[in-house]
Amino acid sequence: MDVAEPPRIVLESPGECPRSGHAQDLLRRSLESTLAPGHAWVVSVRIARGRARTLRAEGVISDDDGATVAHRELTGTVGDCDGLARAVGVWASLVLDTELDRAREAPEPASRPAPAKADESSLEVPWPAPAELEGPTPEHDWYLHHDDGRTLEVGVGGFLMSGAGPTAVTGVTPYLVVEAGNGVFLRPSLAVGQSISSLAPGSSVGPDVTFAATRFDACLRLPGLYTQKRGLQLDLCGGGDLGFTHYAAGAVPHVALGPSLGLRGELGGPLAAELRGVAGINLVTGTFANGADAVVLPQWSGRAELALSWRLR
Repeated sequence: MDVAEPPRIVLESPGECPRSGHAQDLLRRSLESTLAPGHAWVVSVRIARGRARTLRAEGVISDDDGATVAHRELTGTVGDCDGLARAVGVWASLVLDTELDRAREAPEPASRPAPAKADESSLEVPWPAPAELEGPTPEHDWYLHHDDGRTLEVGVGGFLMSGAGPTAVTGVTPYLVVEAGNGVFLRPSLAVGQSISSLAPGSSVGPDVTFAATRFDACLRLPGLYTQKRGLQLDLCGGGDLGFTHYAAGAVPHVALGPSLGLRGELGGPLAAELRGVAGINLVTGTFANGADAVVLPQWSGRAELALSWRLR
């Protein structure tokens, strides 16, 4: 047996470990009391991005002649370079101890033959096979995403609105929510309603006001408390309304742009409830006259919505 010496350690982490120096130091500490059977044994570790937002560490132990003695792949979560470095260090320490004991027990040959590549299956190293890791939960990022598929949900709610005309309007609003990727959700919706109080008595504009509009929002969904699809999410959105308000005396357009804010709570399974506020700046304002009557459109509009949704996937 050659003189036992500590192995040389090589760590490669192409852009996946911002603190690669710290990870290499942890790997070195794991092997600082471990000796290799020869003077030129190398423990090399390469950390790279794996599938489903994981990191993959590939460890290779080679002997004096560069032949591979052992090989192992371990997986971990994104950002856990230190944990992977410790795990590979423990594995490499066990392999080297086994190889050192084997070299000490073997008789010294008269002439050393050329080394052959070791059969990895013949190595009996007391190291369990890596467990299958679950995909990281959405809390690992500041926006909500799903790696197993994109969300699609359908919902319907009621709303109370002011600013579409001289009187408040209440009605229903069906909508869809489609996950576009990278935390962005698209939310097309309709809003159809009617006034809850009459206009001035005796006005020819009439007591009934009908409101109808479409809205399209682009939202960023923040996960909040999100455990196994049960918890709270915050939807930060921006979009616009396009529709009309109809009176007995005629119809006036409704065009508004502005933000919306939704607080969504998952009730279990695919069912969720949402409380939402919408604010907008009316792009069509002023006084619309029809004979002796006039309808004044304000410069702003807003509505509150309470809805239930069902996740289809």
